[in-house]
Amino acid sequence: MSIEFVQSFNQYTALATMCLLVAGLYLLYDYKTGKSLKQYIDTFGLKIAFLLTLFGSAMTLFYSEVIGYVPCGLCWLERMMLYPQVIILAIAWKYNDFLAVRHTVGLSVIGFIISLYHHYIQMGGSEFVACPTSGVSCSKRLVFEYGFVTFPLMATILFGFLIILYLYIYKLKNKAFVITD
Repeated sequence: MSIEFVQSFNQYTALATMCLLVAGLYLLYDYKTGKSLKQYIDTFGLKIAFLLTLFGSAMTLFYSEVIGYVPCGLCWLERMMLYPQVIILAIAWKYNDFLAVRHTVGLSVIGFIISLYHHYIQMGGSEFVACPTSGVSCSKRLVFEYGFVTFPLMATILFGFLIILYLYIYKLKNKAFVITD
């Protein structure tokens, strides 16, 4: 398997996830057709979230350790929001603990904001906050496909998808979230 294939696969996956995100937004709020989606997420929601975070984490490690792309400071902050979710969701999946989404949604929101800001910088925006490290510049684009797909955009899409998935899981399981004293 060539590096070019992995890069293309990753970029197509990001674009497909963007399309699914838009379609998912429609289906989540369409109560006539959302019934099958509800059942699917009710059954596989934690597994999907776990596999997405695992895949995202594996891809970040592949690009830095195999291909040799050195991550910038904002990339590290985004990774800090993604990596713990793999562990939290693995435990949640094992014990069928849907309360874990209350913790992971916070990490995803922070990761979404950081990656959106990072994408803004890479698309030529001015920095409001300086890059956290003095090594690799946060504005340097290592990937730039279709005129807008960058690593931070892929992270933004992943975090956005996870936020919607977590909120939907929480909505479905909200009846189970009864706290007793």
